[in-house]
Amino acid sequence: MVYNPMEDSFLLEKAVKQWARGKVLDIGTGSAIQALAAKGLGLDVLAVDIDPEAVEAARARGIRAIKSDLFSQVTGRFDTIIFNPPYLPDCKEAPHIALDGGPTGREVLDRFLKQCPEHLAPGGQVLFVQSTITGIGATEQKLASLGMGYEIAESQKIPWEQLVVYRAWCEK
Repeated sequence: MVYNPMEDSFLLEKAVKQWARGKVLDIGTGSAIQALAAKGLGLDVLAVDIDPEAVEAARARGIRAIKSDLFSQVTGRFDTIIFNPPYLPDCKEAPHIALDGGPTGREVLDRFLKQCPEHLAPGGQVLFVQSTITGIGATEQKLASLGMGYEIAESQKIPWEQLVVYRAWCEK
């Protein structure tokens, strides 16, 4: 099942249209909404997803895509890395790889953030969605511990959470 765009997807898409540049990597592409937004800007885009169905869906939409668990099959460096991580903690009621972020909801995001700097080109940036469900403060501490600067590029309050799109970069 490919993740259908929701509020978080549309908020991230808005940031992508404003900030994406250069060589782009869309991690966890799902419906390919972010890859299509970047491609629409005329950018060179590679989309990856752990779900083979999502990879095929992206290819059917004209996006260059490969199967990869985060960066496991990715080589090279990118000017913009995009990610809408699964962030629901222990999503037992509707278990799906696109939704379940692990026991605390942060496991996938934290793994992504740790690996991200080695895939950024000099001056590169990361655009990713964060929810108050899994702790914005913890994300900001993680970014700081990795030597990454950040700003909030977009934000939206919905009934059950606050969604934030971070724009982050390596400060080293």
